[in-house]
Amino acid sequence: MAIHVSKRVSGEGWITFETDPYLTQSKKRVYQRCLPCLEGLLSQLKSGKPEIALGPAWSCWKVTAVFPDMEHCWSFLLRFEELFPQEYVCGKLGTSDPRRPTRVVVFHLDGLDLAEKLLPKVKEAAAATGGAPEVKLSRGCADPYEHLLGPWPEWQAVSPLRYPERVPATLARLQVLLYGQPPAT
Repeated sequence: MAIHVSKRVSGEGWITFETDPYLTQSKKRVYQRCLPCLEGLLSQLKSGKPEIALGPAWSCWKVTAVFPDMEHCWSFLLRFEELFPQEYVCGKLGTSDPRRPTRVVVFHLDGLDLAEKLLPKVKEAAAATGGAPEVKLSRGCADPYEHLLGPWPEWQAVSPLRYPERVPATLARLQVLLYGQPPAT
């Protein structure tokens, strides 16, 4: 199986990849999981709740490999495909912040067991391309959730807001991310 790459770069700077040439799982994930999850977070923050129910974010995981530049990301993805031709993958590469000096390859997974099985394969492919400064396993939506709840290993299915002072900035960011405009004042 080949890894197929989107012809478009997202507004945030990401390029989607997937084993399916039509990027079916990636599209399904965005519209059936990611957008409803972020809309749910926005709604909870607007309501002023002192805690957040993670909903889909609770079972969302990612394996991330950090590289010095996009060239390394592409080399890694090609090597991963060569080493693990039967592995079905779904993810993105690039950055959400062009000011960062690094670029990443992110594999999206629905469950910790799948993420733990993929992690050694990502490490092996990274090593085969000269290594990655960092390969890590984490919950899928650390941004924006970590910004509000603290480090992901401390989260629960319903977690208290650790940084309530960050709610206004997160509300504004979610509003722009989801609807392309800042909240009405």
